[in-house]
Amino acid sequence: MSFIINYMNKHLMIHFSHIVEDAEVKILTESNQEIDSFSIKNQEFVNHYLPLEKGSYQIKITEKDKEINIKSIIIN
Repeated sequence: MSFIINYMNKHLMIHFSHIVEDAEVKILTESNQEIDSFSIKNQEFVNHYLPLEKGSYQIKITEKDKEINIKSIIIN
């Protein structure tokens, strides 16, 4: 799975390289504390309202309980 993540105006936007049938997205702090999560079903693009404060976060995406992809974002 490949994807592009952008965070702008308190919105987390994820654009996938294919239509994601079923996946779980978790947003974690540096200390691995989950601050938000949501499901994706049959989508190629997600726009999720997510007000974040300054800091580093990890976006963890699990598709069909097989693939785990983690990306880091830094909010200034």
